[in-house]
Amino acid sequence: MSGDGSNSPSLITSTSPASAANGVYLSEGAAGKVNFLTGKLATAYVKLTKIKASVAEYAAQAYDATNAIIAALSKTNTPKTVTTALRKEVVANLHKVNFQGITGTIAFAGDGDLRNDTGTSAISDVVSGTITFLTNQG
Repeated sequence: MSGDGSNSPSLITSTSPASAANGVYLSEGAAGKVNFLTGKLATAYVKLTKIKASVAEYAAQAYDATNAIIAALSKTNTPKTVTTALRKEVVANLHKVNFQGITGTIAFAGDGDLRNDTGTSAISDVVSGTITFLTNQG
């Protein structure tokens, strides 16, 4: 059993022999199993990173997280120095973020977790040299 850092074709290509990876189970946040980077966004991602969007496990979440931070910062007074008050203002503004991201609605609960987050984990298995999605658990 391994975590999401192993959920990559390089698990198979770097294992010798490659067949030794068969039967390995992988877990990750379930949202990583859905390829939200499609169309122009996927093309731009590949151009920028030289990585296929289909193997970028958390690229969609990173995209939404970046937009959440931008939204919070855009509502924050920007002094010349970083202060504790500024940090508190950014956090307060993050709690007010609410927009439709590419992974779903981005809005935060009081504890900082995504509102309506399922907490689901995806489980995959390596079968005949291919990472195969099995189920969501949670």
